Amino acid sequence: MGVRKLLIAFNIYLNTRDGSVAREIAKAIRSSSGGLQHVKAIGVEMKSRDLTQVSINITDFEETPLHRVFDTVKREAERRGCAVVGSEIIGLVPRKAIEISSEYDLQLENFSPARVLENRLAAVTGILLQPPDLPAESVASLRPLVDTLREAVQGFPVQAMDASHGALPGSQIDIRHGPEAAAESYLGAAFAAAEIYERVVQLEAMPATSMLLDWQVLKQAAVAAARGALESVGALLPSLRDASTVSRIKTGTAEIEAKLSGKPITTVN
Repeated sequence: MGVRKLLIAFNIYLNTRDGSVAREIAKAIRSSSGGLQHVKAIGVEMKSRDLTQVSINITDFEETPLHRVFDTVKREAERRGCAVVGSEIIGLVPRKAIEISSEYDLQLENFSPARVLENRLAAVTGILLQPPDLPAESVASLRPLVDTLREAVQGFPVQAMDASHGALPGSQIDIRHGPEAAAESYLGAAFAAAEIYERVVQLEAMPATSMLLDWQVLKQAAVAAARGALESVGALLPSLRDASTVSRIKTGTAEIEAKLSGKPITTVN
């Protein structure tokens, strides 16, 4: 599962009590009715706030970014004599989805960097809680992987993670070390995240239903972090001058992709 395919739950609030308006707008924007691609939507009344909401699922945020959905709902609301008064992301969101729409005012409510998948994973590296209904040895098996990820994340460029909002302080590569150091750091983070993903997949199969959602969140965060790190590695490859480093990074990238896909690694002699 790539980050781009991760579903985003997005609510947009309207200053009307008329539920039929929200339902009309939902019908107008959802892909099944000829609206926006990769969008599912329903209209819901919010009696507790004297509002209505258009409850939206975006299944491909690169093809249909948050700001396009928001602007479309805003126009449809104005056509019907009402206005958007706010929006909210439900659950976690890949950092790239926010970056794509960062120049637009989405009137987001209750948003913080803790809602970003990559930041959530960074926080996980700092504290690994022991679920009460899992064997201690199972949780302990994650700790070395988390330690490895923490070390790798500490080498991330500051642009990759907002350390001022609860991630890891001092997460900046010394640019004097050049693109090779940056690529190695990203690759190390991707390896650690992919290994956490593999281990969490195993833990999900254990009889601990109360922890299932936590494992799913961690698994999604691990995939998001690994994919994001690999994208950064790919962007740095043209700047690398050492052929052996390039070869090693390409091999490592293939291994990580295999871990995330669950497929065996194929080597060509």
